[in-house]
Amino acid sequence: MKLCYDEFMLDDETILPPEHDADIDGAERFFNQFQKIYHPTLLRVEYYLEELVEKAGDYAEAYRPWQQALHHLCRGVYLTAKKIPLSNQQRFIDALQTFGFDSALQFLEDLCTCCRINLPRNWAAQFKAHLQQLSFAFSILLRQRQQQSYSR
Repeated sequence: MKLCYDEFMLDDETILPPEHDADIDGAERFFNQFQKIYHPTLLRVEYYLEELVEKAGDYAEAYRPWQQALHHLCRGVYLTAKKIPLSNQQRFIDALQTFGFDSALQFLEDLCTCCRINLPRNWAAQFKAHLQQLSFAFSILLRQRQQQSYSR
C-alpha cells in the first residue's frame, strides 16, 4: 500500500471483511486494516474541518455536526483497533450512519479535494462499502463484549 501526504492510493491491498458473524479475529483485523488505510486521510480532513469551523464565523454551526461526526468516526476506529472500549458507542454508530449517505460521502470527497488529497475515482463507493463492513465488524465485537460481560 502507498499512502502519501497529499495522495491517497490503494495498491492491490484490500480490506478483508469478517467471514461470518462470529469472526472476532476477522473483525479486529478489519478495524486494523481500515485504520491503516483511511486514518491518516480522515485525520487530515478532520483537522481541516476544525480550522474551517474556527474561521467560519456565523456559518460555523453548519459545519460543526460534520466535524463531530468525523471526529467520532476517527476516534471510534482508532480506539476499537487498539481494543480500547468506547465511552459512547452510540456516537460511533451515528458517525458510521452519517457517512453512509451519498451526500455525506460527496462532502467528504470535497473536503479531501480542499486538502489536496488525490482520491481514486471509485473512492466514495469503496469507502461506503468499507463503512458498511466496519459496521458489521463492530457489531461482532459488541456481541463478543456482551457475551464476556454475561459470563462474568
